[in-house]
Amino acid sequence: MTARSNPTDRCAILGGAGNMGRWFGRFLESKGYRISIIEQDDALDAVAAADLVVLATPLGSMRAVLGQVLELAPQGLVLEIASLKSPVQDLVLDGVGRGLQIASVHPMFGPDRTDLTGTNILVCRAGCDAAEDRALALFAGTGATVTAIPLAEHDRVMAWVLNLPHLVNLLMADVLQHSGRTLAELEPLGGITYARQLAAADEVMSENPDLYHQIQHLNRHRDALYAAVQDSLDRLAALGRQRSPDGFRTVMTAWRRFRERDDD
Repeated sequence: MTARSNPTDRCAILGGAGNMGRWFGRFLESKGYRISIIEQDDALDAVAAADLVVLATPLGSMRAVLGQVLELAPQGLVLEIASLKSPVQDLVLDGVGRGLQIASVHPMFGPDRTDLTGTNILVCRAGCDAAEDRALALFAGTGATVTAIPLAEHDRVMAWVLNLPHLVNLLMADVLQHSGRTLAELEPLGGITYARQLAAADEVMSENPDLYHQIQHLNRHRDALYAAVQDSLDRLAALGRQRSPDGFRTVMTAWRRFRERDDD
């Protein structure tokens, strides 16, 4: 069932002038909420009275803002959408322990998305079933796949599905710009795989550098990821130097089997 608000339901969006803040403003307005936008220097009076409070502030300031909001002990649902949960996990758990309704959500898409079909949204379980069920209901019927995972597992999973893709594209962009070749030289020489990967790298490199740094820097599991990437790079480099293709056959066959297990 899709959650619809009452005509009098009020939603306060902190960081509502930002990209994701504007997205949530449009999304929740379509559900009937009356939206109040709260920016950095604004008073937080609307927070305590709101039926729904959305924290869409930058990742680097999310902890401070969430702390201020929870000090007000809001009676409505508090929805924080940080890309990483380690910086706010203790605040969320403390608030839940005090009886506040807090839901920790991560939309796995950008603010330019209008149709949510085929997208993923994570709801992180932190112990407040009522709040998390309300968050799940907000996205019901949107076409998105909404998955509940333990809050403590979120950043470990993000190392593989967020940090790794970003890192791969950052790596391609960094290697190419130090290659001694221009993109104009390479474009007519590249194949389909190059063009697809270049498009992905272009998209990443056009985003906010501060956010992308924060995603890498603030994930406490980053070093395990970097070690795994280095290990794979060393292993593949060694296979590439071998005269026999057997090593590559083993790697690529193992991947196909890995994929087949999921298909089954």
